[in-house]
Amino acid sequence: MNNLADLQEFVWAMVARYPHVKYWEFYNEPDNVAWYGLKGAEYASMLKAVYPVIKAANPSVQVVMGGIAMDWFSDVGGRFDRNFLRDVLANCAGPCFDVANFHYYPAFRNMWEPYGRDIIGKAIYVRQLLDTYHYARPVIVTETGWPSGSSWGSSELQARYVPKAFARSLAANLSAVTWYALIDTTDSSLPGLLDAQLNPRPAYAALRTVVGVMPEPRFVRTIPASETGSSFIEAYQFTVKGSSGLERLDVYWYDCPSMASYTGYPADCDGSASLRLKAPQVAKIDKLGNRIVLNAAADGYITVNVQSSPIYIDYTP
Repeated sequence: MNNLADLQEFVWAMVARYPHVKYWEFYNEPDNVAWYGLKGAEYASMLKAVYPVIKAANPSVQVVMGGIAMDWFSDVGGRFDRNFLRDVLANCAGPCFDVANFHYYPAFRNMWEPYGRDIIGKAIYVRQLLDTYHYARPVIVTETGWPSGSSWGSSELQARYVPKAFARSLAANLSAVTWYALIDTTDSSLPGLLDAQLNPRPAYAALRTVVGVMPEPRFVRTIPASETGSSFIEAYQFTVKGSSGLERLDVYWYDCPSMASYTGYPADCDGSASLRLKAPQVAKIDKLGNRIVLNAAADGYITVNVQSSPIYIDYTP
């Protein structure tokens, strides 16, 4: 809408009519140059106009910044404004939104790798920019995923990325993360957990496994190479809710160098590394939920071959 008064009236009516809706997001990828891209100050003005109206209609509602793409920038032939978030924050005097929001796709991982691995790097960059403008807010991601089609996707790679995305998102302290998409529609890259006929892909089983093996997860730490024995093993330790209280659960995979340093698109590899765990017994769970119990050798260690397909290690099997 071009008339802010009309927009305020419409938004107030919507929020008042649907009090059970707690989060209101304003536009998808507004940094697109066809929308508010190159006009970050105008987007900030729109948020400033609707924010008090929303709070008046329902004080408990959270205003969510539209999920910004923040990659494939217009100055290199893309669609999105490189300076959009900076311009929004520079013009958001006073409260403008309650939750910051961005989109992340691993096709652009190499852009954010200087800040941290994969989605973690982009989250760190966004938080740094928020801090620069003294705008501390929770951060969420309303789109991430991996294609099952396209020149760089497959059903197997898509399924592998599910636990990677959510483990990294927990490590990045993202308040919420949404996979794109649930069902294939018109997107030729076939990003859905289900195909257009609602048939589940392996990624669907991978997501069910994440939910099943990680009830109420809490990030503990990134496990360093000094413990994994290889700089190529990416590993995170969590606590999860178990029958006897909080229990330890780790997630491991071999992070191929070609996933972070590439021209074109990220590529998987067949690399692997040996992991030694000091434990009498663990359960190794693959990305699809298959579980086997492993027992320590005479030296008290369990040896596990870590490949690019993630595994969970349950210390209370």
